Order: sequence, then C-alpha cells, then structure tokens
Amino acid sequence: MTDFINTAGYYASFNVWFFHETYVASGTPAMVEQFGPWFSFDGCPRNLIFAREAPKTQTLQDVQRLMRFNEWLTDPLSSFPQRSPANSIASRKDLAWTNQTYTIEYIKPECDGAIDAKITSSGLMNANSFVAVAGPTWGGKNNLPPFDWSAPAAICAHVAHIGQPSHFAYDFSQFFKQPFM
Repeated sequence: MTDFINTAGYYASFNVWFFHETYVASGTPAMVEQFGPWFSFDGCPRNLIFAREAPKTQTLQDVQRLMRFNEWLTDPLSSFPQRSPANSIASRKDLAWTNQTYTIEYIKPECDGAIDAKITSSGLMNANSFVAVAGPTWGGKNNLPPFDWSAPAAICAHVAHIGQPSHFAYDFSQFFKQPFM
C-alpha cells in the first residue's frame, strides 16, 4: 500500500474491495455490471467523496470531520444511484427515506451504518494516544439528528441494544494507553 499512499496521500477504507483479486473472487464485477459503479472501488460515492474531501485535511480536526462526513441531503455525490445517507463516508441508513423504492438494496433504510471513528497521528502515537467517538455521525452541515434508539418510528426500534445509551450525541474524546506495569 506504500506506493498507493505515497501517490494518493491517503488510503480510504469503505467496504468496497480494493485489491483486484479479491474484487474478482467476490463476484463483484457482476454487481458492477448489473448496478453500475456503486460497487466499484473507484466509482462508488464514498470513494469519490474521500477523493474530493481528503486533500482539504490538514489538522486532526479536519480528519475528524472527514471521518464523520455525511452531507447526504445536499452533496451531489450522495445522489448516485439515488439520494441516500448510505452514500457518504459515515453512512446513516437509519435516516434513509422510507417512502421510496431503492434500486440498490444496500442503500435502503435499515439499522446499519458507521457506528464510530478512531483516529491517530504520529504525534498522538508518540504520546500513546488516539481519539475516538462512539455512535453514528450527527450534526454537521445538514444538521443530522443524533441517533436515538427511542426516536418515534425509529427504523432500529426492533434491534436489541441492551446496555447502550438511548441517545448517541457524543464528540471525539482522547484516550491514552496505560503503560504495562
């Protein structure tokens, strides 16, 4: 991956096969043939958003914003093949419109999506530290609501969530690795 990272400046992972051998062995070329580039690494909305947004990142706060990025209501790249909160870096399928028929099953409303983010940097690693956030993305330019298990008509209401808080409105926190004794 070194050559790729040196060329692109980053490597983004977003649940689409990167390595050609895995892509072929998984049967994904047939999915691309049937549904278009949504299933390809280079053509899926999440990669296109990373490619557009990653060059804008300079600080740890910029990376935090990028990892929680979901502007599906206004981002033109979130409209392929049709507008969906699954078509963004921090997917929130629980927010998908329930009054639509989706052409790709993977973007329809369901209790699925990005549930956390973990980030480190050379400076944080030197301090035995990292930053992380729990729960689906919220806020941002589109003012997404925090995830709430008890929200009226919540698409996730049927999913067991024992021991979890009802409401997820967390910000990034810094964690430190404790030295071994």
